[in-house]
Amino acid sequence: MYEWDSSIQFLSGVGPKRASLLQKELGVETISDLLHLYPFRYIDRSKYTLIADIHPDLAWVQVKARVASRNLINIKHLSVIIEDESGRMEIVFFKGNKYIFDKLVPGNEFVFFGKPSLFNGKINMVHPEIDAPGSVTAQGTLTGVYPSTEKLKNGGITGKVMLKLMSNALEASLPHMEWILVVSSASSRLRTGRMPGRHLASIVLPLPGTPIISMLCPPAAATSRARLAAC
Repeated sequence: MYEWDSSIQFLSGVGPKRASLLQKELGVETISDLLHLYPFRYIDRSKYTLIADIHPDLAWVQVKARVASRNLINIKHLSVIIEDESGRMEIVFFKGNKYIFDKLVPGNEFVFFGKPSLFNGKINMVHPEIDAPGSVTAQGTLTGVYPSTEKLKNGGITGKVMLKLMSNALEASLPHMEWILVVSSASSRLRTGRMPGRHLASIVLPLPGTPIISMLCPPAAATSRARLAAC
């Protein structure tokens, strides 16, 4: 069983290399540190954008589209054309290309999430996240966006990985919670009691009135919609 001050290294999905990166880049050394790393914004992943409606000024887009074609130009450059009922768009990858090439089989549908950009007069996305349409992420939730750095991303700790680590940390901590008391539904804040070391915490809901049951079960949903925060 994890303790509140257990080293982040021993959390499922971390290990020595990722632990070192988290410590150096974000100052995260324990499970407590990770749970006190708050999202700086939330993204509504329940919405999809048609390819024809995408423009480079959007902060992010989520597209449900089929793979039309794929071209492994070289080991460091993979070009994939995706399409929906409104049009086509290129997505580009510069690493992990063999794995992504094998995954994105033409004719299959995926959910792509990323920042659109303009290149040579055409809209594209570079290194979007990829999910199967039936996955937990693709089903649509409010997703926290956490602080990151290029070193973290290059070390494999992407936004998607960070969400998974948060889910693991929250799941490990939930058994220590003894009771839950609604303090103020108007402010969307719930108070939870007694954690190891007499820590008090609050689960902050991104939307007022969200049922607490849906926030705590399953843990994967909890981290996409709720945050464990210091009082």
